[in-house]
Amino acid sequence: SANKERGVFKTTDGGKTWKHTLFIDENTGTVEMDINPNNPNEIFAASWHRIRKGWDFTEGGKSSGIHKSMDGGETWQLISGENSGFPQGEGIGRIGVAVAHQDPNIVYAVVDNYNLKSDTFKIETGPSAAQIFGCEVYKSTNGGKNWIKTHDKPISIYNTFGYYFGKIFVSPRNANKIVITGVNANLSIDGGKTFASMDKGNTHADWHSVWINPNRDSHMVTGNDGGCNITYDDGKNWFKANNPSVGQYYAVNVDNEKPYNVYGGLQDNGSWYGPST
Repeated sequence: SANKERGVFKTTDGGKTWKHTLFIDENTGTVEMDINPNNPNEIFAASWHRIRKGWDFTEGGKSSGIHKSMDGGETWQLISGENSGFPQGEGIGRIGVAVAHQDPNIVYAVVDNYNLKSDTFKIETGPSAAQIFGCEVYKSTNGGKNWIKTHDKPISIYNTFGYYFGKIFVSPRNANKIVITGVNANLSIDGGKTFASMDKGNTHADWHSVWINPNRDSHMVTGNDGGCNITYDDGKNWFKANNPSVGQYYAVNVDNEKPYNVYGGLQDNGSWYGPST
């Protein structure tokens, strides 16, 4: 819902006090930030126009974009506006942003572009994945001044909506090696020109985060809706870190049997029950 405390806050006293340095509007929040490792005053922040109510949902808007600060977050400048090469319009949804440690002039952004490919489609009717641009990756080689789309073929990892986990990660060792997350996780080793799925039989949908080992970038630790997966070979094989084994229940109930049974609905994994004993 609308909130005046959206945006970026900065503290210089270890969190005792905060200064609101970036505010766009009450319906646009900052969801992603990254920093130039060689210059901590250079910060990138991605904003997202999003409204979610019990009866309505707005997945994007014109105020979604990328801002940059050159003074440690004191002041900000929009770097994804018109003539920047970054997509525009009411359909710009969640944006993930990442700076390449190997070359901080290289900045990647993944965007949920809900804009329609053709005026003949009507957004009110609920467009299909084929009717919108969907997941797109953009790259800047000059610190965010200009953006170029990296790929020609569509990237199908969102299923018409980029959710809250549309993020991008760059290998600290290789500026051309990137991972994007959504319903699926995809890997590119050519700077975003082509992508390949990293999903396997023992992984789960809805990928949230990826840690890439700075000393061995084929080693990654990931979090998704099924838990934690670890790979040592760029996702060709995954180990499921399932100890302890946990699940997310949305609701739990019991019956009047003796012994009574316990019932529950699991996140993404159906409904289950078993005896209380």
